[in-house]
Amino acid sequence: MAASAADEIGYNEATASGRTYNGTNVVAITDFVFAGVFVGDEVSADGDGILSSPNAGTYTQVDATHLILKGKDKDWYSADYDMVIKNVPLAQPVVISEAEPAIEIKADDVVYRGSEFTVTAEITNNFDYNDGLPLAEEISMTVENARLKEGSSVIKEGNQYSAVFVAADDMTAETMTVSVNVLDAAANYSPLAAPVQKTIGLKSDANYAIVDAAIQKANGLNRENYKDFSKVDAAIAAVVRDKDFPQKKVDAMAQAIEDAIAALEYKDADYTAVDAAIQKAEGLKKEDYKDFSGVDAAVNAVVRGKNITQQTEVDAMAQAIEDAIAALETKPADTETDVPKTGEETGMLPYILLAGISGAAVAVLARGRKSKPSV
Repeated sequence: MAASAADEIGYNEATASGRTYNGTNVVAITDFVFAGVFVGDEVSADGDGILSSPNAGTYTQVDATHLILKGKDKDWYSADYDMVIKNVPLAQPVVISEAEPAIEIKADDVVYRGSEFTVTAEITNNFDYNDGLPLAEEISMTVENARLKEGSSVIKEGNQYSAVFVAADDMTAETMTVSVNVLDAAANYSPLAAPVQKTIGLKSDANYAIVDAAIQKANGLNRENYKDFSKVDAAIAAVVRDKDFPQKKVDAMAQAIEDAIAALEYKDADYTAVDAAIQKAEGLKKEDYKDFSGVDAAVNAVVRGKNITQQTEVDAMAQAIEDAIAALETKPADTETDVPKTGEETGMLPYILLAGISGAAVAVLARGRKSKPSV
């Protein structure tokens, strides 16, 4: 572009091409007028313009770089290829228009009536810039003959958008239709004239997989460990296998089994050995042993209320008491060197002495009678 101002051009100005959003902030500069070019010289440049954002919109200035001179007087000038000239006004605003989304839908081709299924929509032209993609709430995702699962919503992960739906129980419906589109609120992508769609077939036979899983779970339990297993048996017995059942009815059968399992109560552990060991300990006289504290500690360590799955712990309590009893040491017996006379022995002494005196008197009397002369 030839200079037209007197002496030197006193400003920088660029002309750039608009384009469709592509996830970058670079546009092509088709003409760049340099400040300082002499009037009458034909020299300008092509290069890259850097926008303030990669998003779609209208821009009035760029940062210019990678400038390559052109024109018949270009050899009189030079430009550093890597230099960046900031905030260059544009001769005309540059428009970055919204891209048309390329959407692919991923979902099962056939699902069971009344069952949950996931729909995933992928925007394939994301230009390796996921931050420029629509937000989750800027995607429309609907399924005819199905409803969005309660509590579910569209979730964005990378360039994929997913949601969980529940298929209809209506036995007259043969298919479901998934429709996905971008909403007007999206920044860089425009809504399609017609949504992208996918057809999903509906199976007429219900899926009993979760019922079978619940039954298998119940069969894996040891019924002898529980106080009452009859409700689990009843829930399993209530299962009816009918291909024409709506899925929610089949799911209810599975839930009934799961609920019965959750309500099971373990039997109590057997404390017979513990009680016998405690009774044995209580029958002992503590004062007969050097140290009875080990037995007391073992008895006090007993914890009641254990269930049958904790029987080994209860048995260990009983064994601890038995071991403490077995470890008891009796106190030694007292030994005596001088044995005092008993009261009975000392009480007989006067009688023994009296008997001796009486015997002596009788002997004297008898002797006197023999010596008396007879008449």
